[in-house]
Amino acid sequence: MQQLKCAACGVINTPGQTVCEGCGIALVATPYVVPDRVSPSTVFVEDRGMSDAAKILTGLFVVVALIVVGVLFFQWGRASQSETELERARLEQSREGGAARSPTTPTTSPAPVIVTTPAPPPTVITPAPAGSASPSDEAIGLYKSAMDPVLRRWHDALLAAEAASGANLESAIAAMREVERSTSMVTPPASGQRVHARLLGAMQALISEFTEAARKQTAVTNSTTYVESRKQFDAVVAEIEALSRR
Repeated sequence: MQQLKCAACGVINTPGQTVCEGCGIALVATPYVVPDRVSPSTVFVEDRGMSDAAKILTGLFVVVALIVVGVLFFQWGRASQSETELERARLEQSREGGAARSPTTPTTSPAPVIVTTPAPPPTVITPAPAGSASPSDEAIGLYKSAMDPVLRRWHDALLAAEAASGANLESAIAAMREVERSTSMVTPPASGQRVHARLLGAMQALISEFTEAARKQTAVTNSTTYVESRKQFDAVVAEIEALSRR
């Protein structure tokens, strides 16, 4: 007998059943046919190979992978070399530290040599003989020797300026300026610095009087200011002569 399949619920009932064992509905005499096994269809796969674009991408990937691997190996090599150098430096430092900590044999310095220097002989101060010149007197004498020819030149230029006029007066004033410049180049001693400064001032005052007279074309000897400046100059020269006789 054949098995019957329920049309309502699909339960396969045993042969001889008139009512479905699953849902209780009357079974229709429809035999259940076991389906045949379906054989799998044949699938054909076509091997078309790789396209050109895929080949290019694959090649680029390989190149990039090689570059990355090379960079990684290079960095690893540098790191290894640095570690090796650092370890070597540590070893050398430890060796130097051990050598520094090793006991050294003390050296015995030679005994100092004491050299006895004889005491210098006592300084004997010999009093200067009566009438000998002191350093200040010598400085004043040198100053006087330097000023004598300068004052003679000034006297000659002054007399020439008093008697001159016009172009001759201009030449005389130039000669007086040259003498005043020579006087400023003489270095006086300490005791004669003030009088030397007054001498230069008197010379400049007389030169100014002659210059004003040349501008106005007047006789300088008629000027009261000139006469007073001439008296001051003669007084300063007298002080220089007195200074040299001290």
